[in-house]
Amino acid sequence: MPPLEPPNAHGAVHDVELGSPTQSDEPSPAFLHAQEAQQRLGEATQAAVGSLKSMSKREQLLALAVCSMVELIMAAQIYYDRPITAYEISLGAVSMTICALLVGKDVRGQPLDDDKHAKATAFLFAWWLAGVVVATFFGDFSTLAYANGFFFTWLSFIVSAVMYFNVSSFAQVAGASLSDKLSSNKYASLLFALVIASAVSVGSAIRPCHTGCSGLVGFALAVGIVSLLQTAVLLALGARVSNATMRGNALFLVAWWSAGAGTATFNTPFVAASNGYFAAVAALFCSVGLLRLAIHDE
Repeated sequence: MPPLEPPNAHGAVHDVELGSPTQSDEPSPAFLHAQEAQQRLGEATQAAVGSLKSMSKREQLLALAVCSMVELIMAAQIYYDRPITAYEISLGAVSMTICALLVGKDVRGQPLDDDKHAKATAFLFAWWLAGVVVATFFGDFSTLAYANGFFFTWLSFIVSAVMYFNVSSFAQVAGASLSDKLSSNKYASLLFALVIASAVSVGSAIRPCHTGCSGLVGFALAVGIVSLLQTAVLLALGARVSNATMRGNALFLVAWWSAGAGTATFNTPFVAASNGYFAAVAALFCSVGLLRLAIHDE
């Protein structure tokens, strides 16, 4: 009979290579609470997306038309002679026109065939993907000074994305693959959220860097870049990262984002509510959640 591996300081036998507990370990209450919170957040997100996906094609087009109309009205209201503002007007105008034409055809009893509908939704998804980047990162809707413009640009993108994922087999396969990846590791969901938040933070810090990328503005950009690279590597490594290594990385991320979010949201460049503000705060909370999960997952 081979000798048993000696227990660790907590009396539990651990897998040496992966740092994961064996079946004899019972998860701590904190770990179970963290899992429950993640599950509830996932269920709420799935419910919101599911309600959009369950709509008929006409209902989805009408929802996008309404969101596009609000964005168009906001852009037209603040219009002044700048190319980027004209682009923001065209975002809502083109999207609303396409949706109106498609709904009108459906009302007349001439529904689109699947191929034409797929092409239309692919265009609308690409249209709003570009629009949300330009308008909410670099344009007039980069802060909540024009809240209708900010939120309805994002809503238009989300609705168009749901429409596209409903009809695109490529998007469905990619989504299923991502879901499998995130469910394969207990840290994956938080790491993925950190990757997204870090990328948004970097994108938001680029605009103020145009007038000088030194001081706190340069620091905000550096915080996002370092976090993006670190969390992307951890996510790619997956289960090969031991609990001890994850605790060390999570502790650094908490300290890093405490400094980054603290300076950026109290001073500059994210003192106003914006993509950068929400991303920095989200990254800090995700870092704390990651550390909490790593500490209590003994």
